[in-house]
Amino acid sequence: IHAGGTIIVDNQYVGGICCLLSNYNNYPTHLLTSGHLFPSSNDKLKVYSGEYNSTELLHIGDLAVNLLDNYPNNPGFPIDIALVELNDNAVDLIVDNGPVINKFIPAPSILNKMAQVFFPTTNDYSNYVKIEPHFVEQYSLNSDARGWFTVRKMIKTEISITNPGDSGTILFVNQNLGAGVCTGGALGLFEPLDRALQAISEIENTAYYIWR
Repeated sequence: IHAGGTIIVDNQYVGGICCLLSNYNNYPTHLLTSGHLFPSSNDKLKVYSGEYNSTELLHIGDLAVNLLDNYPNNPGFPIDIALVELNDNAVDLIVDNGPVINKFIPAPSILNKMAQVFFPTTNDYSNYVKIEPHFVEQYSLNSDARGWFTVRKMIKTEISITNPGDSGTILFVNQNLGAGVCTGGALGLFEPLDRALQAISEIENTAYYIWR
């Protein structure tokens, strides 16, 4: 388990980890990923670590909140973000792999910068790609888990750099600054990480920090 690692939702939907979070500052309590990996429901769906269809999938946590279904007053619209509460299995699986994300960069500051992602599907880094100079105001997307959904005010890369199965992974700059959460890989769309953290903290009434 690490930033850019692979997760399986409900034993069928494959995605990635954006980052690990803590609300105690000493060990990780949650992971952040994309909301569209989860069907639209109030069920606390199980999340697993491992390869899809593997006989060695390990239950590492359960959905705590999906901001496509439950979102705060700020920004006042659905956000493609899900918070997963980790269990005791997860702590034993944390490894030093992928980018060392320990801070985030405010969304306006990411525009026009060069960035990378870490691919869960290949366990490797992307080439550098430039972020477009403006946010994408609104876009409708479709996922296997929940069908059509709409995202707003998204970060967009000039070219697509992710593959099916990379949803939820981290977009970052300067090796350690988190910038976005992969939403529409084929379109280069990313939820701003700073907005995601603020919204999660507001709706859960808890301050979450990026853990490394």
